[in-house]
Amino acid sequence: MHYVAAILVFFTVEIFTFSSTQNAFFREADYHQLYPLTSIAIQLQNHAHALPYFFGLLENLDYPKDQLLIDIYVETHIDATLSKTKQSVLLIM
Repeated sequence: MHYVAAILVFFTVEIFTFSSTQNAFFREADYHQLYPLTSIAIQLQNHAHALPYFFGLLENLDYPKDQLLIDIYVETHIDATLSKTKQSVLLIM
């Protein structure tokens, strides 16, 4: 889960850096040019207790949802990781 948190922190910093360096030309442009299509790959394994917080962070990202591609990989799990992931994905959609 530390790996996933590091990815989110890096992703958030990159978005902040990109949005703070925009010039006047980009402010008037279409938001598809401002926000490139971004892919996030997440690997989950026995972290069901942290999933509500994680999906809450994803939902609260200040980034257009139609410009995000999120791939979720669930490995072998002992706890309710898979069921909570399915439940959270349905709520976000």
